[in-house]
Amino acid sequence: MHHPTAPVPALLLLAASAALGIGACGGNEAAPPATPVATECPATCGEGEAGQALVDALRERATYAGGCYDELVKDGGAGGRLVVNLVITEDGSVCRAALAEDTTRNADLGRCVLARIHSGRYPATGAGCVVANLPISFHPGAAKAAACAALVEAINVGVASVPALRPGEEANASLRAFAEGMGKVGVTIGALAAPADLAALRDEYAAMAKGIADAAKELADATDAKDEARIAAARARLDGAVKGENSLVKRIEGACNPAP
Repeated sequence: MHHPTAPVPALLLLAASAALGIGACGGNEAAPPATPVATECPATCGEGEAGQALVDALRERATYAGGCYDELVKDGGAGGRLVVNLVITEDGSVCRAALAEDTTRNADLGRCVLARIHSGRYPATGAGCVVANLPISFHPGAAKAAACAALVEAINVGVASVPALRPGEEANASLRAFAEGMGKVGVTIGALAAPADLAALRDEYAAMAKGIADAAKELADATDAKDEARIAAARARLDGAVKGENSLVKRIEGACNPAP
């Protein structure tokens, strides 16, 4: 399997987790200047805990929200910074989300970010609610750069985690482990957020990974059945599934690192 190695600009949309400004209600309780998306937060929050699962979920949601920039502003537009103030209740629902800071001067961008940050549930906080001040910085092309970095990392980490194929008596067991691993790679990559011009390449890689997984499993099944015709067909299918991988990875690298 080929690994993308070309460097990808690491323009972070979210500050390090230590700088998220997360804590139990109280210290960050000042009302944000913008109109909240939701109200009716608990009058007393208690000792909410921002565990690693919540920090990771906030990081992922901020990356997803960063996609609003490329969708609404497009490359070449002005950048800026948003800070989203949100209160997360102990069951993981958001009872308030508002813009505490906005230097983008783009109301549509702010609304899009708030909607994405507010949607769905977060991991439970434990006892009481948590206040998070979530900074998101925007630069021309930042969302694409972040999506590129996530895609390349997912490919490299995913492929490296796939069990190696083994010969002899272990061949079939390793084929099944390989198939399962490639299937997980496809699911992980297919779920990544990406702007429109990268989404097609993401989907193509995810489909390729699934095709490889399905072909490897079919080969293992055919080998167990000792069906020579089926084995030959499965081998051909597996060869076809991996045939375009190198060129696909090069196209991803080219899209993420265009020539000046």
